[in-house]
Amino acid sequence: MSNRTPSNVSGVPILVYGLRTNFPDYKRKLACVAMEKFPSVGNIIEDQVYDELYDPDYDSDDLSPENDPHGLYAKELQERFSQRIRLEYKMDEEKRKLYGFIMSTLSRESEQRLMQS
Repeated sequence: MSNRTPSNVSGVPILVYGLRTNFPDYKRKLACVAMEKFPSVGNIIEDQVYDELYDPDYDSDDLSPENDPHGLYAKELQERFSQRIRLEYKMDEEKRKLYGFIMSTLSRESEQRLMQS
């Protein structure tokens, strides 16, 4: 009988619960795959916190007709806000996908233990 832990197609081992847990190896491999497959939220495995999104920084005086007569700065600022919103939507989508991926790497015992928490 092999001592290898079964894994899914991504190479992340199935998390084993109990005395013979493989959590350190599981977490290390999960972190690598999460960063590769879910780049906007994959850091949660190692950092245990999602990156914070900030609104673009600007001075409202820069938007005045005198300082931005052709509205170029206003258009650039609008694009930066749009990019932030798109990233927020992408992060929300990737959070759900990452959750599903993690759930697919749990043993039956690990999943039952998680549901008890």
